[in-house]
Amino acid sequence: MSSQLDLLLNSYTLRQLQEYIKYPSSGLLITGPTGSGKTSLLKWLAATLLGVETGRIDAHPYVYKLPPDTKTGKISIDSVRLIDSFLGKAVPITTKHPISRIIIIDDAEDLGLDAQNALLKNLEEPPLDSVFLISCAKPSMLLETVKSRLPTINLASVSKKTLLDRLLAIGLDNLTATQVIALSGGIPGLAIALAKNQTDHSLLAAADMAKKMLISKQDQKLKLISILVKDPKLSNDVISILQQMARISLETSQGEQTKRWQNVLIYSYQAETNLETNSNLRLTLSQLVLHI
Repeated sequence: MSSQLDLLLNSYTLRQLQEYIKYPSSGLLITGPTGSGKTSLLKWLAATLLGVETGRIDAHPYVYKLPPDTKTGKISIDSVRLIDSFLGKAVPITTKHPISRIIIIDDAEDLGLDAQNALLKNLEEPPLDSVFLISCAKPSMLLETVKSRLPTINLASVSKKTLLDRLLAIGLDNLTATQVIALSGGIPGLAIALAKNQTDHSLLAAADMAKKMLISKQDQKLKLISILVKDPKLSNDVISILQQMARISLETSQGEQTKRWQNVLIYSYQAETNLETNSNLRLTLSQLVLHI
């Protein structure tokens, strides 16, 4: 049996997950902002459905995780086409389980239109013993025909109090915990990584860059843009972190601070929309920092 999930979840989200595990369908779409724990959740779900420990998932012979292209970071149509051969693998009778094979597609917004169309055939007629576990931070980038074939669970935000209680339990004082929540944008995994001084969380660099964008002078912001344009993924993560920071800060801000956080939220969403339509990255970032 898989180990306990070490992830803060909204109680409603947890009930949905428990219901899915009890009555699994052939596919599931997990949505939520960058850093909300979707990757960890997919692995835990796969382990739970297969009846193995979570640590065995990466090397499990009947788990196929679609790899992103090493150059573009996108999930190619060739990776999707390999699903057919994976589903054709015979499962030994000795290891037969109601769910025998899992296909994991993490960050499905990285699927191009051709790859999504190729995926549709698999979603329409999956083998009875196979499950597609898919995550996406930007569901608007998925074809409606793909989304319509997948029940969806959204990783709703945990309450500020729930996250505060977890940070206090780690050993932070109230002031430090509150500052960590603001810096992390209320993203549980990132907040806990900051609290524990961990250095391996994927969003730490983005959180640091977002903080610098908020406190730096204009000439320093231009230098930050020069760094970000070389790393589109980091740029997207920074924009996402800024959105989360603004949301969490608007809960308690007053006066001029409220106006500023409203601007951060508005213009970070505008930047995200622009990048989804392949707008110029440097111009998009320049417009963002001009208004925050």
